[in-house]
Parts: sequence; structure tokens; C-alpha cells
Amino acid sequence: MAVIFSTRGQTRAVTLDHRLALNHRAEPQPPSGAVLIVTQHPVFHHIVLGRNVLELLSLGFDVDVICSDSDEGTHLLTPRPGLRVYTVPVQHRRKHAIRYALEYAAFFIVAFVLVSMLAIRKRYEVVQVDNLPDFLAMTTVVPRLRGTRIVFNMFELTPEMIAARFTGAKGRWFIRFARWLETAATGWADHVIVVSEECRKRVIARGVRPAKISVVLNTTPWRPSVREKPTGDREGGDSSFIVTHTTLVPRYGVDLAIRAFAQLAAARPHLSLRIIGEGEHRPALERLARDLGVADRVAFTGLLPWAETIAQVRQAAVGIVAVLADGYGEVLLPTKLLEYARFGVPAVCSRLAAVQAYFPEDAVAYFAPGDADQLAARVDELLGDAAAAAHQAARAQEVARSLDWEHVRHSYFEALGLTSQVKMSAESSPA
Repeated sequence: MAVIFSTRGQTRAVTLDHRLALNHRAEPQPPSGAVLIVTQHPVFHHIVLGRNVLELLSLGFDVDVICSDSDEGTHLLTPRPGLRVYTVPVQHRRKHAIRYALEYAAFFIVAFVLVSMLAIRKRYEVVQVDNLPDFLAMTTVVPRLRGTRIVFNMFELTPEMIAARFTGAKGRWFIRFARWLETAATGWADHVIVVSEECRKRVIARGVRPAKISVVLNTTPWRPSVREKPTGDREGGDSSFIVTHTTLVPRYGVDLAIRAFAQLAAARPHLSLRIIGEGEHRPALERLARDLGVADRVAFTGLLPWAETIAQVRQAAVGIVAVLADGYGEVLLPTKLLEYARFGVPAVCSRLAAVQAYFPEDAVAYFAPGDADQLAARVDELLGDAAAAAHQAARAQEVARSLDWEHVRHSYFEALGLTSQVKMSAESSPA
């Protein structure tokens, strides 16, 4: 299997500059050490991974990344000093479980060799390993033997994800195996990162010490040109459409949004539903819209550039987050909800534990997960009471500000064990 090595000065990156607002210092920073990130996500396409990389670079760290390749959204950008990316040409495809296993195995083998070679040549301050898969943490044998800190970054809770997808005897076997792998990975690592308080509770319940776990939310910095405006400056949104933007797979409940819209359509003849995103469930969703007689008022835009997505989202009258409570949805704090809140768009969201941990009752219009009737009622209430909708959006915006990356970034560096280097870098930076 070939491995593509990028060179310093010619490293690729997705248009993260258009999505992230890290304040890269004009003056070069003194060397802070080196960090290795191992991830099967494409660094050029995964916004949270990009956030981590650019933040480390901005503070003077050299960053080596071993990641999968991606043919989506890759563009040449200004070279970034200090970044070296090793791409493994294993691209994710939503296929049969056997395909997943082959992808994970192939990537693991190549990543293990690369991590071992790099760790022999260079002393890293920390190695961060992202899941999925959980067993990717075991690529770090050589750096661990050299005394390097290993941090396991859990973007997903694999047992919950598997439980939502598989049932019966096969599902039980897969879940047991997933829990065994998770236990091995969290036990192997010096520290564990999870993405919500609900995830933290579940990992603790499975035996990981609380002191070993940090919560680092999937929030991002924002450029001044796309920062949120006060809700009063949003011009009330566009009362002609409501929106949901997500990957079109069953767990995100886009079918519920269509069913709820069909209930509202007759009483609101000028209202439309805009669905932004792409995924394997799109043909079924299009059929559903036709069957319910609303196909001419449900617009499937496909996957849009991020700037265009946000431009549409921020003008919507209401945003919908219809994640299912399938065992996996309960641990999610959807980034889509954070985006609605950021831009002052009143949101209707499934009542999920991870969301309720951060958003109080007056900040989100909650509905019972999977209940299209309640979803329609909550949307109708917001559309019918502009003042209440504006108040709700303002409260959500307050919550979003408190969860901004600038408020939680310290948790990331504490988890990596880099707080002393970050402090030294800040003290040595020009005033």
C-alpha cells in the first residue's frame, strides 16, 4: 500500500481558513515541541481535526499528522510551517460491515509502521489518537515505550454506535467486542478526551477513572466575518423556509422533518423545507416527500460549501435537529444545534441527555425524539410567535458563546499535558 508523504512548505489543507478563526501570530513562535496526531479522518476535510492542528501550529508546535486520504474538498493553500502530513490512501465508503473492517485493518497496519518509524526518529511531547476505530490507539507502542504521553480522543462511543445499528445475537456479540476494544484503548492511554458530559458519564460507568477523562466540545473558532450577530440584527430570518443541515442517514431523523413539514404545509402555503446535506438515505427521503405530496416544497440542496451553508442557515425561520434516541443519539451534542444557536436561529431539537446538559428549556424548543407530531407543533409555535422565537434564540446564543472554543480550548491543552508549553509560548509572544 502506498503512502503519500507531504513535504514541508507544500502541505495540503482543506479550506479551513474559511471555517476556522485561529489568530495565527504574525511573529514566529519559539519551538514548543512536536505533537503527533493519528487519525483515520481526513485532516483536510474534518473541521474539528483541523481545529486541533491549526491551534497547535499557532502556538509554535511542530505537528505531524497520519491520516486517511480524501478526494473531497482538498485545495492547495498557503504552506504552513511546522506541519507535516502523511496520508494513507484508504478512503471511507458507507458499505457493508466487511468494508469497514478492511478499511480499519489496512489503515492500522500502515499507521503502526509510520508511528513506529516517526517515534524512533523524533521525540514527541504527546501522541494523540482519534477514534474510530478504537484499536487505533495500539499503533503507539513505540512512542509509549519511549515514555511519550498517549491521549485517546474519542469522537465517538463505539458501543453505542454499534448498538444503534445492529440488533439480535449478532448485535450483542458486536457490542461486547466493541466494549472490550474500548476498554483496552482507554486503559492503554494516559488520558482520554470525550466530546460531551454525557459521554464522560458513560465512560466513567464503564470503569475509567474520572480524573483520566476530559470533555472537549466539538466547537470551533470563527472568523470575524462570519461571527454571530445579535438576534435582533438577523432581520427575523426568512419566514418562507425552515431548514435542517446534516448527513442524510437514518439516525439524524431527516424523515421526521419531512413528516412534520407535511403537517404544516396546508396551513402555511408559503412555507418550504430546505434540506442541506448529502448521504445514502437521500433517495428514500425524496420518495417520502413525493408520497406525502410535498416534493415541490422540499428542496434538497446536496452538500454545499460551508460558507454557502451558513449563509442559508442563518436566514432560516427555524432550524431542526431531529436526532433519534437510538442509544447513540443520546450522547451527541450536535454541532448543527451550536450553529443555529451561534447565528440566532431558533431551533427545535430532540430531547436528548447530552443536549439538555448544556441547553436549558428556554433556549431550545424540545420535542420527544422520533415524534413527528410534536416536532410539527414546536415548529408551528415558533413560526406563530416571533417574540418568543427571538427570546429563545437569544438564550441559545448565550449558551453558544459560553461553549465557544475560546472558552474551552484550555481543556484540550490540559488533556494533552501541554499547559506549561502553552504558557511559555504565550509569555514569549510579542505584545
